[in-house]
Amino acid sequence: MDSARSYLSWDDIVSRADGLNLSPQQAKQAIDRRDDASQATDLRIGQTYVHAIVPEQPNPGQPITWSVEKADGQETPEAGARAVAWGTPLLAPNASQIVHARQCDDVGREPGQ
Repeated sequence: MDSARSYLSWDDIVSRADGLNLSPQQAKQAIDRRDDASQATDLRIGQTYVHAIVPEQPNPGQPITWSVEKADGQETPEAGARAVAWGTPLLAPNASQIVHARQCDDVGREPGQ
């Protein structure tokens, strides 16, 4: 939380640099500190939010269920969630259409047919 507060403070100072009569050196220092705080915040967010909620529907005749999957080791939370989502067979870009078509064909059939 300290890095987010620091970022917001430095961002406010940068946006009001003219009104605060900052010298060019002080304005550059404020920009550098804002950027450092932004980077620290981004790193902490990436380390904190490491789970993705993934939809599952093994049988197309049944409702969707949701599972929580760990999504770590990625540069951003979005990249981690994307890796988890595309790693599931139902969301695989090419296989999902085939799996879905096969499951739709099986709806209404007796087991073993």
